[in-house]
Amino acid sequence: SETERKYVLRRLAKPYYWGRIALYGYGTIVAVLILYQQGAATYLYPFLLLSLLWPHLAYARSNRSADPRQSEYTNLLVDSLITGGWCALTLFNLWFSAAIIIGHNSLCLMTGGGRLYAKSLIAMTVGLAVPGFFLGFNVDTEFSPLVTVLSCVLMMAYINVSAVVSYGQSRILKKTHLQLKEKKTEIEQIALQIAKYLSPQIFESIFSGERAVKIETHQKRLTVFF
Repeated sequence: SETERKYVLRRLAKPYYWGRIALYGYGTIVAVLILYQQGAATYLYPFLLLSLLWPHLAYARSNRSADPRQSEYTNLLVDSLITGGWCALTLFNLWFSAAIIIGHNSLCLMTGGGRLYAKSLIAMTVGLAVPGFFLGFNVDTEFSPLVTVLSCVLMMAYINVSAVVSYGQSRILKKTHLQLKEKKTEIEQIALQIAKYLSPQIFESIFSGERAVKIETHQKRLTVFF
């Protein structure tokens, strides 16, 4: 049924939710450390902290959507905008920027294919350009060993989240396929029971889709002999 279909699609959003919680939480810690080492202005920190709300907003949006899967693809594009913004706020720190750009685009490619990947690149470019326009396009060329290590861990986290999301989707879809197969078998058994009480012609017309099962009236001409 439509209700069951929506329930299954909402379950697909769950791996994205926990993945965002982990990546945004850890990524925010690394970004705040970079800003601290750069001596960045204090008004930049709230922009990073606000991104911690996004995983919850994205999950709520998917749950209320008529098509949770398409909603998650749109959420990934918002993730791309935020990722681009993080790069600009951290002055394009090489290791951090490489970690989140490669990691996030890999996630988009694995879950949504080439079309979503291309849209992600465009959204990320916009995310880079808007804050870069106000803050400038200065590049942080200093490599802190701590930030380098944390950024490498972040990239590995993106790869692991991509694998978990893909595995979670395939598992849910496989389980759904088995449930649909069982439901089909059940319907076929019921149909065979009904066939005992119907003529072969009526049974065939109903289950082939030629005739709809509904209460209605028909006018017919009758010839009566006395």
